[in-house]
Amino acid sequence: IRARYGRRGSDSPYFAVWKGSGELLKATAGAVQLRLPADTEFAAAGTTAWRRRGDLREALFVGPVGTHVVVGRNIRAELYDLRQWLFLLVAAGVGLVALGIVGGTVLSYGSLGSIRAMSATAAGISERNLAERIDTKQIDSELRELAETLNSAFARLESSFARQAHFTADASHELRTPL
Repeated sequence: IRARYGRRGSDSPYFAVWKGSGELLKATAGAVQLRLPADTEFAAAGTTAWRRRGDLREALFVGPVGTHVVVGRNIRAELYDLRQWLFLLVAAGVGLVALGIVGGTVLSYGSLGSIRAMSATAAGISERNLAERIDTKQIDSELRELAETLNSAFARLESSFARQAHFTADASHELRTPL
């Protein structure tokens, strides 16, 4: 990668200085073909303006006695590195989101398993098997209180059915016995 995008040859920094009249005063080999930018591209004296031309990053400023200076270098290698980091960050982000979805699904199925077990047990309880209860030992601590409340309700219901059956048996016996 560095061999392709290394900092040799045209990737090395360059500069060019023009007189106020627009005549090229001095330039490095990499800047010989550089033309004088328009005055609107330069910042006010004493400040620096920045521009990007393709893979080149340049600083433009007005020097002493009206000279115009352009200093720049090729940032192709840095752009390549930034694209690699971007790809890595996007891939890591997608991976984390996928991991979160899978983890959330597994956790929710695990916690819903207790609710399914409670629902199945509660649905199976009828007047024939009122003694059956929800096993609170296998229930998560968050749902244990709900399971105990349901078990308590089933116990009251069983007691109520037992009293009703006892009353019906007594009433039936009394009705059969002659006065």
